[in-house]
Amino acid sequence: MALFIVRHQHQPEHCPAQDPDMGAMLLNHLSRPNVRQHGVRIQGEAVVHGEHALYLIVEADDEPHLREFMAPFAQAGTLDIFPASTCARVVASGGCGADLPSTGETEAVDPEEACQDAIEAELVVHRAHPLNCETSIPALLGGVVMPNAHFYVRNYFQIPKLDPAELRLSVDGLVDHPLSVSLDELRGMRSQTQVVTLECAGNGRSLFAPAIPVERWDLGAVSTAEWTGVP
Repeated sequence: MALFIVRHQHQPEHCPAQDPDMGAMLLNHLSRPNVRQHGVRIQGEAVVHGEHALYLIVEADDEPHLREFMAPFAQAGTLDIFPASTCARVVASGGCGADLPSTGETEAVDPEEACQDAIEAELVVHRAHPLNCETSIPALLGGVVMPNAHFYVRNYFQIPKLDPAELRLSVDGLVDHPLSVSLDELRGMRSQTQVVTLECAGNGRSLFAPAIPVERWDLGAVSTAEWTGVP
């Protein structure tokens, strides 16, 4: 779905909220059940004090579909719809007018989605694409084993999107018995679990003097997890 900003304005003397029936109709039109029925998602809404202006942040399939949904507001005043982006998308793209980085032939996680997930997990983002972020100090102090969402992230390239049903591990080359096993087959094999700490070699790099022109990690490029795998 595409992201849009919607602006509706009306004359003070024609404010729909002055008519209780009209105001209730518009509220019901913006209700969650009705919004879902029209196939749009309202991410936020606000009315500017004294300006009789309503702003919405909306996800919709396309602008014509959104204009159809906003028809009751168009009848009450003006309606402007602007294609929009999230801050995560703009930064991952490298600018307001730039496109998201191409994933080439490799199916990869959407850079905007990956960056937004990191922000919501309260990671400290150093680079939006390729995604690099560190665990916050409060999260490091909260326990030993770090939940996946809070584990620091170090990437040099895009994040591959893997299909578990298609994934296979190949062991070949200078081996006596080449193997090609599926993820389900791996899960059926004897495994081991170890609690291990992983740390980026550049952890603490922000403290260097003179500064180093690469990812400037503070002290959160380190996390501990339970790692499970087949020997």
